[in-house]
Amino acid sequence: MEPTEKLREELQSRNYSKETITTYAAGAKIFFHWLDKPSHHAGIEDLRQFRLYLLKNEREPTTINTYLAALKFYYREILKRRMSIPGVKQKKKLPTVHSRKTIDSMITALNNPKHKLLLMIIYGSGLRVSEAVAAQSHDIDTERGILLVRQGKGRKDRLVGLSERFLSYYAALSPERGYIFPGRQGHLSVRSAEEIVAKAAKRVMGRATFPHSLRSSFVTHLIERGEDITNIQLLLGHEQLETTRGYAKVAMSAALKVKSPLDA
Repeated sequence: MEPTEKLREELQSRNYSKETITTYAAGAKIFFHWLDKPSHHAGIEDLRQFRLYLLKNEREPTTINTYLAALKFYYREILKRRMSIPGVKQKKKLPTVHSRKTIDSMITALNNPKHKLLLMIIYGSGLRVSEAVAAQSHDIDTERGILLVRQGKGRKDRLVGLSERFLSYYAALSPERGYIFPGRQGHLSVRSAEEIVAKAAKRVMGRATFPHSLRSSFVTHLIERGEDITNIQLLLGHEQLETTRGYAKVAMSAALKVKSPLDA
């Protein structure tokens, strides 16, 4: 069996998410192709050189660190060897946040009703894109206006609220049983969802954006509205409060609303 398939099989046996399996397998495949020798002959220096190769090819730090995590998992769990190598330091960037008006225009710019619904649930409930595409009709409690997010990040279930606008639009579509956003292999893929959001953004702003910017906007707008940050943490499914606090940096605080003397 090929090393990549061994990795995929081991991850599946441990009930890792489809997204993690796909990403880890992709990184491992690139490494084994680059390695030019049997995988069991690789050492720490090979991982260092691979990390350098990815940096030279301008791969994002997040991608590089994910690929390294995949390889460390492969060597530790399959070949029973510890391959410890530091990841790439990531630059701390402020999250991308859109105005409510921009997001509303993005929703309006889409013609497909299900595509509109996708943007509504990501922004309206602050979901990760992987959580949004995996949502099923039986996870929605229309009377209480809540959604059960199954096996979110960290393999934990949680409850989130649903906007009245989403519920109204969802009901009008006469939803069937199963995934809210069906696709070829069960539900809509994360990649397809990213393309839908990018298309909406290009129509409104002339440039693409990622679904996570809608989640970032959800958090920021709640903070600006004065909502309790610990409640926001629960809605987002963050393990650490500090992660949620990171969004407060881009919120329109009182200091940012001070009128410029140029306009006085």
